[in-house]
Amino acid sequence: MAKKKIPAVPAVQTVSEKTLQAEELPPVIVATQEEITILGALAAGKTPRQATQAAGLDVNPSVATAYCGGLQRKYNDAMVRALHDQGLHVGRVAAVLDQQVGATKFIPVRGEGLVEVPDNPSRLAAVRTVLDILPGAWAPKVHEVETRSLEAILMKIVVSGDDDD
Repeated sequence: MAKKKIPAVPAVQTVSEKTLQAEELPPVIVATQEEITILGALAAGKTPRQATQAAGLDVNPSVATAYCGGLQRKYNDAMVRALHDQGLHVGRVAAVLDQQVGATKFIPVRGEGLVEVPDNPSRLAAVRTVLDILPGAWAPKVHEVETRSLEAILMKIVVSGDDDD
């Protein structure tokens, strides 16, 4: 395989909330085939070295890591720009989450009709989303696990038994 020189990644400024407010967004970017191949390989779990090799670039691992990091920042900012152009920006997401944190639902109550009560599953989902997107914020995750011992299963079989006699 002929060695190809790695193309230079243009200097990219990261998009911050301040630049979004000032409407100074990064320019629209058109990806090259090599960049698409590299980003696809990275998304599939390949290392930066493997990703650059998949695109036909033969570079050492440290250069591949730096190049891939630059590409990811470049296209992350392009995605922020595209979302902002479609009207999906931080303020809009925050407004939706704010509504969801205060979500309510109506339940039927005998003698009273429909009564508005807090929608706790929706509120909890909103809080989890906020914790997922805020840098440094976290809460312990609760995972319900149902376990059954062989003894409990056998006892159920014995107790239920066959009554066909």
